[in-house]
Amino acid sequence: MSVVAVLAVLALTVFIVLLIGARHVCVQIEADRRAEIARTRRAQRQAEARINRMAASAIHQMIDTAHRNRIDPPPQ
Repeated sequence: MSVVAVLAVLALTVFIVLLIGARHVCVQIEADRRAEIARTRRAQRQAEARINRMAASAIHQMIDTAHRNRIDPPPQ
């Protein structure tokens, strides 16, 4: 085998290894991006649930206050 052929095979091998490495990096970046999106969505759902609980609590407090005021109106 000539030196040129050996160098060509070596260059092709290095090129293939670099392509595989680049693909791995791209896959890792995509996985990180998807994980970040999932974390953001989870945090958003938790915040919405917290707001819903606070709103429900406020509504129940207003209902309880209205019932108490109907039974025992505040002095005027």
